Amino acid sequence: MLKRLKPNKKSPVLSVISMVVLLQGCMQTITQPEITQIAEEVRYAVTSQLPTMTDSIEHNARWWQAFASQELDQLVATALENNRDLRATRLRVEAAAARLRLQEDQQRPQGGLYTDLNEQQAQLIRNGEKVTSRQGRIGIEASWNLDLFGRIEASIRAVEANLQRQAYANDQVIAEIITAVVETYTRLAGAQAQLVVLEQQLASINQTVATLDTRVKEGFATPLELYRAKVLRYEFEAKRPLIAEQAAQYRSSLATLVGETVPELAIAYSAFILPDSQSLALVFANPQQSILDNPELLQSRTNVLQAAALSDQAKAALYPDISISGLVGWLSAGSLQLDQGEANLSITPRLQWSILNLSALRANLQASHLEEQAVLAEYEKQLLLVLNNADQSIKTWNARNQRMAYLNERHFFAQKAENQAKVRYEEGAIPYVDYLDAQRELLAAEDAQIIAKIEWSSSYADLYRAFAGSWLYQLDQAGIEKQASLVKEG
Repeated sequence: MLKRLKPNKKSPVLSVISMVVLLQGCMQTITQPEITQIAEEVRYAVTSQLPTMTDSIEHNARWWQAFASQELDQLVATALENNRDLRATRLRVEAAAARLRLQEDQQRPQGGLYTDLNEQQAQLIRNGEKVTSRQGRIGIEASWNLDLFGRIEASIRAVEANLQRQAYANDQVIAEIITAVVETYTRLAGAQAQLVVLEQQLASINQTVATLDTRVKEGFATPLELYRAKVLRYEFEAKRPLIAEQAAQYRSSLATLVGETVPELAIAYSAFILPDSQSLALVFANPQQSILDNPELLQSRTNVLQAAALSDQAKAALYPDISISGLVGWLSAGSLQLDQGEANLSITPRLQWSILNLSALRANLQASHLEEQAVLAEYEKQLLLVLNNADQSIKTWNARNQRMAYLNERHFFAQKAENQAKVRYEEGAIPYVDYLDAQRELLAAEDAQIIAKIEWSSSYADLYRAFAGSWLYQLDQAGIEKQASLVKEG
């Protein structure tokens, strides 16, 4: 018959409770590292250099739309959907979240169903008879770690910090992808614009060479002038393969960013245009807060938090590991029939203390503290990088704005000079070669203007990269992914 369970008069649970009360005073307190903060006056000193600020959050989030290019919008949307680096970081975020759920589960009782069957045969020496012995068990067993000293809790905080770091890394990749697409688009558009101007320069110098060749034959010019014109022509000719090579590199980079091959990149490159010199206005909702929300800085901050959690975990390892294990089930000896078995219940407190390894555990704790200080120093370095990069990006933007203004003036007067030279040539006041010289000066001014506009547009993207915290977390990711899917279907 199945026997009734009889609890012991001296329950081990009472002993465990007494032990818990006794050791409560030994529990460690969670230590939080002192993380260096950015003084408000420092952030203001950096951001006060920004030429334009506004609260237009929508434009701030999709700042690349200032280029007024449907092709660029399509490239950004496709990159956010297909980029392999971004896909990898998103998967790592999901994996880190799964690891956090796994670690949090350690706070609950562990165990489950168990069953086993053991059968043995033995032969008696006296009469040679074989005797079979069977033993079977089935039931539920569980173990609960009380985590008095915060070892499991510290492990959870370390995994939480890792999850946050992976999320910030994903944000950083989004910022890098968008700014890289904008910069590559700009350079590709600039290369194509340079090729157009180069063809015009070659046409002009070829006309000069032809004119000088005729004048040399007629005795109105020297061979030296002709040779110099031919030197200039081949100088321009040598630029063509170089610009074409650069354009090919930009196409390859752009295709990689959007997750496609160059032949698959169905973009009309002829539609790529450089922005107007007045169109790229800066829009930052809260530039001071943006520095604090920089994803690279936040990643470094989570490294400090993780190192602190691992240090607490190493400290908790110095103390005993206390748990309660128990099982309830059915035990049968000699026969597997239910009416021949008996119920089985046991609750066992368990204390494990690696007291003989305390020297090694202390060494591990010291190493964890040193690692925490090292990670904190890396965070402080990252803090300096974020501030200095923001400051440098603003100064670069302002300097390139000034350069653009001067080159625009150069182009303006080169245009006037070319118009005046054309009029005077038509009036017969100057020779045709002088008119061609004025035309080449205008084309040279256009070429310099294009190069400056490329660098100016790149500094615009670099400035938004430095202040990614201002727009990254306002980005409507779902809307962009929807836009990307529509682009793909279309």
